[in-house]
Amino acid sequence: MSARTRDGRELKPAGTLPAPERRASVCSQSQKRFWFEEQLAPGNPALNVAVRWRLEGEVSHAHLVEAWRLLIARHEALRTVIESDDGEPVQVVEPSAAAHIPIVDLTTLAEAEAFEEAERVSAIEAHKPVDVARAPLFRVTLVRVRENVALLLLTAHHLILDGWSVGVLAREMGIICAALSAGRPPALPPLAATYADYAEWEQDWLTDPATVAPLRIALEHRLRGFRRLDLLTDKARPSRSTSRSEIASRLLDRSLTDAVANLARRNDCTLFMAAYAALLVLLHRYTGEEDISIGTQVAGRDDVAFENLVGTFVNTVPLRADVSGNPEFSELLARARESVTEALEFRHVPLEHVIEIINPKRDFSKNNLFSVNFIFQRSFIENGTYGSFRLVDVASRSAGPVYDLNFFMVERPEGWRLSCEYDRDLFRKATVEAMIGRFAVLLTHLVADPSQRISDVPLMNAEERTQVLERSRSVRGSSGASAEPHLMAARTAHAVDVYRSMTEAKLAALLAELLGRTGIKRDTDIFSIGFHSLLALKFVSRVKTAFGVDLQLRELFERASIASIAEHVDALLAPDDHRSDESAIYTLNGDGRRTPLFFMHSDLFSSGIYCRRLAAAMGPEQPIHAVAPHGTAGLPLFETIEGMARDYLPRVRAVQPEGPYRLGGFCVSGLVAFELARLLRSEGEHVERLVLVNASPMPARRIPILDALLRRIAGNAELTPRLRDTLCYNLARFHAALVLGPNALVKLFQYAMRTSKLRSRAAGGAATAPDPEPFAKRRGARETENSFAHIAAGFSYHPQGYDGEVTLVWAEEQDTVEDDSTAGWGAVAASVRTVRMGGGHIAGLNERIVELASGMEEALAD
Repeated sequence: MSARTRDGRELKPAGTLPAPERRASVCSQSQKRFWFEEQLAPGNPALNVAVRWRLEGEVSHAHLVEAWRLLIARHEALRTVIESDDGEPVQVVEPSAAAHIPIVDLTTLAEAEAFEEAERVSAIEAHKPVDVARAPLFRVTLVRVRENVALLLLTAHHLILDGWSVGVLAREMGIICAALSAGRPPALPPLAATYADYAEWEQDWLTDPATVAPLRIALEHRLRGFRRLDLLTDKARPSRSTSRSEIASRLLDRSLTDAVANLARRNDCTLFMAAYAALLVLLHRYTGEEDISIGTQVAGRDDVAFENLVGTFVNTVPLRADVSGNPEFSELLARARESVTEALEFRHVPLEHVIEIINPKRDFSKNNLFSVNFIFQRSFIENGTYGSFRLVDVASRSAGPVYDLNFFMVERPEGWRLSCEYDRDLFRKATVEAMIGRFAVLLTHLVADPSQRISDVPLMNAEERTQVLERSRSVRGSSGASAEPHLMAARTAHAVDVYRSMTEAKLAALLAELLGRTGIKRDTDIFSIGFHSLLALKFVSRVKTAFGVDLQLRELFERASIASIAEHVDALLAPDDHRSDESAIYTLNGDGRRTPLFFMHSDLFSSGIYCRRLAAAMGPEQPIHAVAPHGTAGLPLFETIEGMARDYLPRVRAVQPEGPYRLGGFCVSGLVAFELARLLRSEGEHVERLVLVNASPMPARRIPILDALLRRIAGNAELTPRLRDTLCYNLARFHAALVLGPNALVKLFQYAMRTSKLRSRAAGGAATAPDPEPFAKRRGARETENSFAHIAAGFSYHPQGYDGEVTLVWAEEQDTVEDDSTAGWGAVAASVRTVRMGGGHIAGLNERIVELASGMEEALAD
């Protein structure tokens, strides 16, 4: 519905109206670079621009939708897709693109819980890939946190916008919303050019040999002998990046940044040059290197006609400096000024030319030119009031690492903020926070006395030095591990992880004792030499005794060698290292060529450790994305199957943005897989296979009072686990019997007799003493409550209709209330295919894992 003024006149789009037909034109160099990166790693979240704005006051969703409709009409980049023409990318401007802004309403939650959930939603949105196949290549989400407080999340692909563009969009969105709120047409000045004009200008410039050839020659001279700066890392570099990143940040005192600005002016430098010089000191002290090369970005908007355009103009240029000879900082300032001045001469030379000149060996685990990047800018967002709301810039969530370390200084209303985005596969939070703290200490000492030689400038203040010494003594005395992985040695602060080998030695001794063998190599897969779930439980216990850390079973599953386990144990000794939500989904047989299966393994206590054996039995060609149940792996716990499925949806799509999907699940998680399949199909996605292992639903018709009673029993920790278990299962059986027909009590009695006989047969007819507290003996209090939460969710879930096929893998030595070959799925699914296997409910996870794999293979067969 079009917005109208108060007198009923329809509002027209601001600026230039879209052309009536699709229009193709040459891509800019930035677009070509990002297109190439997208082809290398489709869906890589590091190619996202993810920002968010806080909206305080009355926010009209209708006005926001209309504002973005007008912005899409005004800026061609927001209607642009990239298509391939014989392998060459071409930008195509669509006549139109839809403006859609979903709402996430958190106002019913408690305030603290709402803001915590908003952070989680922000992180998920930042990491979710952008579909580059169709316009628009961005999405906007409104998160209502309180009645008059909301977050607007904008996530776009770098193909269509840069940081400068974000400021343009924020300002123009605010202006349009203010006009709509006042009932008047928005008044934005017409744009002087289009992004296609910029791309054509750039192409003309690059094809002029009189301009580019001399620059190319000068750049080749500048980059002669170039090599990538490498810092020692906390963790071994994985063979493939997992896009796990975070941002560490601190606000610098105004007095400090004012002093740095004054120092820069006295030395004929910019503030950027002075901060860059200080960063050179830090990197020299951490690495001992004297020829230091890092990356930085330039805006590329030299022409005033491009200032108000949305698009990607940014270019990366190398900054290379000589810090040899232990110079005074004032001398290093002069070298930094020269480095920056020379780099700016090449600001329009595409990064591809730099790559051609350096010709680095391609390594997909890292950025091949720069380990470190430095950005220095004033905030693109100007806080302001627009009609009924105030727009406030909010710190972004990291979408994914492009560099090992990306330092940036941004001036915000409260002052300059020094931050570092870091690759969490390489660095611990404590390490990076210490690094930016030392950056600030360096600045303080350098502005106080710029005549100091760079090797003499203190890196730690007195308080940190005392803390490091005390912590090192304390931890070394208790576990033999150093609490500070980056120790000062000689003239440098070279990063040395001095106690890792000791950790590996201790772990090797523990494994040797459990397996009864010695000589286990540090990179051997321990599951390939006889390690199994029972030994895993013992191993975890002994690791806790030896190191004082809680090693989760799933970590053994993901890190199946001594070297990898030792790396994680060292990480656990650093108190601020946390796993992100991405760890809830991990991939097995990742190089397989078949369509991946998302398998919700339902293992609340052993972290899905059986999935490793299942993946091995199914063969290397079948990739399996093992999905952890809620309440584990950092996932929140939900009361309902529907809530679990809704939470899984964006996580699954972050791994695989679009169908066809193959989903599976065991037991209660099979119910979640079923509900997730319904959600995906409701969004127009194709669910190719849905495989449910030993999962049986309650009837579709609800009896609300029994559901409420079941939840109350399951959540009553004052009852013994055994009593709760008995009550929950029998109440669920009674519920099902009542719904299934008039002879409810007879059916219930018959069912009880059948299950009793099965128990006797399984025991060989001999009476056995029951386990008095099965939960309490094997599981801690937290695991017990998690288990009952899933029991309650499963028994109070009543699935609705599904218009696709369900494949049921069913162990024959288990029973249902009805003698139903579909175990209840025939009442809700369009069709059901049953694959039989032997054993009881959990036999397929243990002694019958090969039989389970065979059943899964049959279920997934084309």
